[in-house]
Amino acid sequence: MAGWKVYAIHGDPIARAKVIVDRTTGRFLGAHLYGHGAGENIQLFALAMRFGITADDLRRSVYGYPTLASALPHMLG
Repeated sequence: MAGWKVYAIHGDPIARAKVIVDRTTGRFLGAHLYGHGAGENIQLFALAMRFGITADDLRRSVYGYPTLASALPHMLG
């Protein structure tokens, strides 16, 4: 992820994400983030888990660019 433009803008040499999604329901089971903006992006996953927002819902959402949140759909593959 450190090579992604939004992370390169911040000069982050290391950025990682591990997102765990239930294949049947599309709901998030967990997420681990490391790097600039991880504290803000983890909040998006926490909200998704709390309110049943699926990976497809987040993938189809619109994000401001270039923001670290705009990298979220890429974390979901």
